[in-house]
Amino acid sequence: MGTEGLALIFLIFAIEFSKGSLQEDKIRKKIEFFLANGVGIKFLVIKYFGAIYLASLITLLPSLIFFAFKTKIGVLEIFNFLLTAGLYTNFLILKILNTENMNKMTGIQNKIILLGVLILVISTNIYIFTSVIELYLISKFLILIVINIFMVLRTNKERIGVTYF
Repeated sequence: MGTEGLALIFLIFAIEFSKGSLQEDKIRKKIEFFLANGVGIKFLVIKYFGAIYLASLITLLPSLIFFAFKTKIGVLEIFNFLLTAGLYTNFLILKILNTENMNKMTGIQNKIILLGVLILVISTNIYIFTSVIELYLISKFLILIVINIFMVLRTNKERIGVTYF
């Protein structure tokens, strides 16, 4: 449970890195060009996931190392952080790809941070009432996985290609 704050900071960095890559490519219709030339949605998600995830992880790595030595967190907590950060990054990419009105991108940071806090509050309340750390982790990952599946089901080439201001 100690790495939840770092996961939210990771999410903020991921949002900022997505502005220079994914959002810019969507605004310039570069993604629409790729889709028109036969590139699949899965390839686009993997490409942007790798770039945004690694950039955010490298930026946050000194803090993660310092936090690991200072609080003596274990391998499972680091794995929890990496998996949580990956699910948040995947959701962010799918959310940006599904956005049609690019004027709404200015408020995406507030919405995604609010979602992260909401997931944290729900999972923490489950832990408070049950005192079972496994149930806390399962609830958090289950919420994130369900949200990601919902976004994957909504994602199609037509929705990605439609962009206006």
